[in-house]
Order: sequence, then structure tokens, then C-alpha cells
Amino acid sequence: MQGVTTAAESIPQQLEQVIPGYAVYNYGIGGYGLDQVYLRYRESHRKFETPIVVFGIFSEDIDRCLLSVRSGQKPYFRIENGELTLKGVPIDPDPQAWLAANPPRVASYLLAFVQKRLRILAAHGRTGEVSHRRDEEKQIASRLIQAVVREAASRNEPLLFVVFYAEGELTDESWRERFLLDEIAASSAPVVDTKPLLLQAARDRGVQVAEFHEGANGHPNLAANRVMAEAIARALPPASDSSSR
Repeated sequence: MQGVTTAAESIPQQLEQVIPGYAVYNYGIGGYGLDQVYLRYRESHRKFETPIVVFGIFSEDIDRCLLSVRSGQKPYFRIENGELTLKGVPIDPDPQAWLAANPPRVASYLLAFVQKRLRILAAHGRTGEVSHRRDEEKQIASRLIQAVVREAASRNEPLLFVVFYAEGELTDESWRERFLLDEIAASSAPVVDTKPLLLQAARDRGVQVAEFHEGANGHPNLAANRVMAEAIARALPPASDSSSR
């Protein structure tokens, strides 16, 4: 649940305010894909005896599952023989040396730009409907969501998914939204869908939903984070069920 607002205004800090007496640990990293979010969860949740797991997914996190590089080397998954297989590890501790040994392979930036524009045109300008290698992306993301559910169930950890969206997706439905909500529903895990929350909050306050986002960056602001934190708090199991969150 890492965004661009200051630490005091972020969702974990807001959540800690509405569930006093409990520690809220923020393991979110800006720019992570769903693959990296899952790996971070897998490596961190066993540090706690009885955690309640709040697993946030930003809609575009599933696009990043296809990337083997994002500002640098990253771990990623591919499906081999029907199973998730981790790739891109170990991570080279010297990113500059790794980049020198693995330079970008782009035959033509102009061609890549034209191809992207054509995909946007094919989607009638609806950028939320554009995705390259969508079927592969869905397969990987689906298995990652299933892996999260299995990992939590293996230790009887209460699990709550939270789905976040880019500002533009709040006024237009995208395939990512439909896919994520359907996959989580199929897992029977509880979910907080932040889109209807923010739309209703905007109606209640008589403002445009854009008022819940930071200027040019399009990330949720303090008001939005408070709305979402309160909804997450309502969806969590009773306090007596766990001693850490």
C-alpha cells in the first residue's frame, strides 16, 4: 500500500489511527508488480505469529508481471508445465554492472511507439482496455492470487484483498478491474473494492472524484486514503482474533 503521499498520510498510518492498539506494518513498495508483491509477502508474513494480512493490488500491478526489468533487474514469473516458475534471480547487487551486461533490446523506439498507438486506436482510445500479451498476463496474475490465498491458508492467517485503481479507472471500467474482482471472488477471499467507495464518498461530499487525487500524479490523497483506511478497518476480523496486523 505504498503510494506517493507522505508517510503520515498513507493508508497504513491512517489505518493505525482507526484501529488503535494494533501495530500496522507497511510492506508496500512503490512500483512493484504483483509478482514482487507476492514475493515480499511470502518472505515477510512468517515474521509474525498471528498476522492479519491486508494484500493490496493496484490494477496496473498485473501489467508489471510481464516485466523482467523495471528501472533495473527484477524477479518475475513464467508459467512452465502449468506451474509458476520464478525467473530473474538472484538479483545482481550491482545494478550498473548488470545493465552493462544486459543492455536494452529495442530494435526501434519509433516502431514501439507506433505499435503502442495502434493498440490504443484498436481499443477506441480507451487506454484501460489496452494490454500487450493480455492472456499471458491473466494466467500469471491468476496463479499469483491463488498462491497468496494458499500461503495465507497454510498458516490460518486472515486475508483481506484490497483493489486500488488509477484515477482514470474510477470513471471507466477496465478489463483489469473485471479480471481482478472475478479472480478474487473465485478464491472466496474477502475484498475491499475501493472504486465504489471513492465514488460514493465523492457523491456524499458533493465533489468530483478527482478531488480525491493528487494533482498531476493521479495518486490518492489524504482524504481518499482515510476513506479507504476506514473501509479496510470495517472489513478486518474482530480485534480479539489477532494480536498483529
